[in-house]
This record gives sequence, structure tokens and C-alpha cells, in this order.
Amino acid sequence: MALTLSLAIVALLLCFSFSVNPQTDHIYPTVTAPTSWTNSPSLPNNSAFGSAENFRYLLLLPLKSITSMAFAIGFYCSQPCKSYFLSICIMATDYNNYYSDYYLPVVIWSANRAHPVSENATLQLTSKDGLTLCDSDGSQVWSTSGLNRAVTGINITDIGNLVLFDINNSTIWQSFDHPTDCLVMGQTLAGGMNITANSSSTNFAEGQFYLTILANGLYGFVNSNPPVVYYSTSPNGRNNIVDNT
Repeated sequence: MALTLSLAIVALLLCFSFSVNPQTDHIYPTVTAPTSWTNSPSLPNNSAFGSAENFRYLLLLPLKSITSMAFAIGFYCSQPCKSYFLSICIMATDYNNYYSDYYLPVVIWSANRAHPVSENATLQLTSKDGLTLCDSDGSQVWSTSGLNRAVTGINITDIGNLVLFDINNSTIWQSFDHPTDCLVMGQTLAGGMNITANSSSTNFAEGQFYLTILANGLYGFVNSNPPVVYYSTSPNGRNNIVDNT
């Protein structure tokens, strides 16, 4: 009787343990150098969103402030998926923090907007160069090279910032310093930085319009030669839409 009761208690504890500790082996916001990934269907986290998009995420961090949402970085494409972007996305997750296809991912940053890559492209993390993205033919597409310290690893943060850090956990490089087409909460657009609109809703290449900070406010330009101002706002809140027709 005592043995039966003990076994029943152990079984109950095991069941309770599994019920409150969901599987988390797919959640890894940090990885150390050296590491490499190949863009292929064999990647463990290959998320298809119907017939619209595909996201093969490499690092993922669930948001503490918003349930069922996460920041992730990986290879992203729109169907028919002949070209991929190394992108940071906001994605929906289920209660176990696996991806959910209820909402499409929202891209907030891309490394290679001017040069999408194909299947079998590679991303390498090394202590010398940080991240290097090469297409399937071996040609280098994008890199964080030129760093002044050895890279220990990379981390995706809870505000969507991709960070390369050193042995002291100090930031060497971060995606927040290189915005592409949008800003997220906690990110700053400083002088010398631009955010540039996509060419279209399905083409992440840089479009014609960009925003930048000048000494007297925020300006919107058409990327022409020379650039043409179409919008401005000053620190005192005055907005000005410029008619150049």
C-alpha cells in the first residue's frame, strides 16, 4: 500500500512538472562563436506560413511583456521563396513558444536588402569578423567585419536588438545602430542614420523614400539626384509636407 501510494505521488509530481515546464529546447536567444548555419529546409526551425511566407529562425526570444509573441532572427522569404533575407522578425508563438501561423511575421530589420540570397546560403559567426553572410556560390553578401575586439557570441534581446558581445559581455556591434526600414520601441534614430521604405509590401529592397535626422528636425526625402524633401518636422512639433510638383 505504501509503495503504491509513493508511486502515485511520484507520477503526480512528474505530470505536474511536465505541465508547468513546457519544452524549451527550441528557445535559444544566444549562441557563441564559432557557429555556422546553412539556409536549407533541414534547419530545425523551419516555419511555413501558408502559401505566403517562410521563416527559418536561428535565434528566438519570447517577449515577457507580451504573451505569445517573440523576436527572432533567421532566413526570411516571401513565396515563391527564390530569394531570402537575413531578417529580425516579430512572430506569433503558441503557449509553448513554438511559432504560430495565426499571424504573419513582421520584419523589423534586414541585413541584405540590396542582395537577397538563395537556398544553401551560409551565415558564419567567428570571433574575428562577427557575422558573415555568403550566397550559395560563396560570394560575400554582408558582414560585420572591421570590429575592434574579438567576438564571443551574439544575442537577440527582448527589444529586438541583435548584439555581438565580447568576453566581458560588452556590446561590440548592434543592429540598432544600423536601422533599415523601421524603428522599434527603445531604438533611436540618430544623426547619420536613415530608415528607408521597402520597394513594395513583398520586395524588401530599398525603395525611393527615406527618413533621416538633420540639425533642425526629422526629414523625409525622395532618393533622387539631388535628394528631394517631401516632409519635415521640427523639434517644436511643426510638421511640413512639401509639394514639389
